[in-house]
Order: sequence, then C-alpha cells, then structure tokens
Amino acid sequence: MSNEEVNNQDVNQQETASEVVQEVNHIEEHERPAMPDDDERRLLAIAALLSIVVSVIPSAVIFYTNKNLSKFGQEFLLRTLNFQILILIAVVVNIIPLVGQLLYLGVWVFNLVVCLQATSAVNNNKEFKYPFDLKLIA
Repeated sequence: MSNEEVNNQDVNQQETASEVVQEVNHIEEHERPAMPDDDERRLLAIAALLSIVVSVIPSAVIFYTNKNLSKFGQEFLLRTLNFQILILIAVVVNIIPLVGQLLYLGVWVFNLVVCLQATSAVNNNKEFKYPFDLKLIA
C-alpha cells in the first residue's frame, strides 16, 4: 500500500467518525427535553405550587388543556400528575383513625417539600424527578 492510499483511508475514517459523532449528537439533542420559555416555566411552577393545596387538579387541567407545551413541560406535568395521584391515594388510605392522622401529616409535609423542590427546579430550568414516579399516567 502506498502512502497516498494510507492517507486516503485515514481521511475516510476520520470523515466517517465525524459523521457518527454528528449523528449521535443529533440523536441526543432530540432525546433531551426542550426547555420551556419564561411563560411556560411560570405555568409549570404554578402547577407545582398549587399541587400542594389542590392535588392533581392544576397539573391535570394544564396538561390536558395546553397541547402546545414543550417536551420538558409535558414530561414535568406528567411526573407532577403521577406523583400527586400517589399522594391522593395515600391520603385516601389515611382515613383510618389515629394512624391515618399521623401518616396524613407526614404525607402532607413530604408533599409540601417535594412540590417546593419541583417549583425551584422548573424555575431554574432544571429537570426534576419526583422521588416516587409510578407512571400511573403515560
């Protein structure tokens, strides 16, 4: 093999490697959630904060009425909705006297802390994963 043939092979390999890297980067960009704009971020923060008081209602209403949300917004609301359904189930189970009352207080404080963390994350354009994400709604 001559030097020219070896150089051509090296150039072809570099071009192929460059194309593979570009393809991988392109795939990763499409897999990452698109970040929301300021208005959408405020809406997501409001949904997370209102979830402290009215559970699944704000997340469900915003998710099902706003079809033009970014991928990030849709994923955030789905996670919020799934987590709030879990909290709602825990609240319903806690109807048992005494044990239920103590457990309810713990669940409510846990919900408060997690909702505040979710609000902070969405305001800082960070992805937030709820501690218990059962994927009840897909």
